[in-house]
Amino acid sequence: MMIREDVKELIIENANKFELPEEKKKEIEEKRKYFQTEFSKEKIAKLDKDHYFQGRGVKQGNFTYELEWNSKCLGSIGGGSVYKFGYEEDFDKIKKLLIKILSAKNSIEQFYTPDGNLTSFSKEIVREAENLKGVARVFIGKILSIYFPEIFINIFGHQDLFLKKYILIINQKLMV
Repeated sequence: MMIREDVKELIIENANKFELPEEKKKEIEEKRKYFQTEFSKEKIAKLDKDHYFQGRGVKQGNFTYELEWNSKCLGSIGGGSVYKFGYEEDFDKIKKLLIKILSAKNSIEQFYTPDGNLTSFSKEIVREAENLKGVARVFIGKILSIYFPEIFINIFGHQDLFLKKYILIINQKLMV
């Protein structure tokens, strides 16, 4: 779908005006700090399957439950199968990948080259994730946005709904 120039300008204009209320910013920052502390690299290294996989009677302190449901304000990845977090037989590999991600330097140069391509570190993360059955890209994307929010944006799951509503609003404004 092609977007007319006036529509592009309207999208950019409205995006530049957008501002989250202070209480929402505070909620987001508190939730991010909670998640980063509760699931530090050291704590992830010690996670057992009951504290990683959902549906084992543990909610508070369960990595995937908290990632999917208790951190919705940081981006939604709800819906779909719980296997989007990987399969039990790959549990050690999943933890290893998460630890690798959290070991990254918090700098854009860790993930992207100056010309905007992926670094070898980023390519390695992608390759390792692709080799893990069930590990979905939204899972890795949300992890990156929680731990590296200055580099990665937290838009997940519902962006198609958002875009449909936004395009509807823009079309209505253009018809006036």
